[in-house]
Amino acid sequence: MGQNTLISNEPENEWKAVAVPLDDAQSWVNNWINANTISKEAFKPTDLRAFVVRRSDFVELLNQVDTEYVRMYIGLKPDSDSASGFEPCLVLASAAVKWTTVPETTAYDGPDRDNIIDLIGEESVFSMKQHQTVTSNYNVFDITRPCPPICDPSSDLFVPSTNGDQSC
Repeated sequence: MGQNTLISNEPENEWKAVAVPLDDAQSWVNNWINANTISKEAFKPTDLRAFVVRRSDFVELLNQVDTEYVRMYIGLKPDSDSASGFEPCLVLASAAVKWTTVPETTAYDGPDRDNIIDLIGEESVFSMKQHQTVTSNYNVFDITRPCPPICDPSSDLFVPSTNGDQSC
C-alpha cells in the first residue's frame, strides 16, 4: 500500500486513492447489476458516459506486487446528493495471469493457468521481481469520478444520444 492511500469510512476527497472495504465494493457492484430494480428512477445510458482517473491513482494500483492487469467492476455507490440516490463508480482490482501467481511457476500447468484472476485481500503470489513467494494485502480501489458531471463535451467521444441528450 502506498503512502497516499487512504483507508477510511469518512467521506473521501474526490481525488485521493481510496482503498475500499471488500463488502462495500461487493455492494456497489451488486447495485450496478440491479440498477433498475433499486434506483429511485430508471437509469439511462446518458447518466453515465465515462470515468476520469488520475494517473497517480493508476500507478498506486499498479504498484501492488505483481499486478499485471487491472480489472474494473462497474458499481453504484450511495450518494444522497444525486437524483437517483447513487453515483456510478469503478471498483478497480489488481489482477494477474494465474500461472504467474503460483509458487514454482514453471511447474504449474493446470487448465486454468492462463486465466486472469483478481488479487484481493491477503494473497501469496510468486513475485517475478523477487523470484520468490511473497504475501501481500491487495486493496480494491474507488479512484474514479463519473461523467457527468466531470465531462469534456468537446471530446470526439462525447456523442449525443439518438434522442439528442447531451447532458453533462
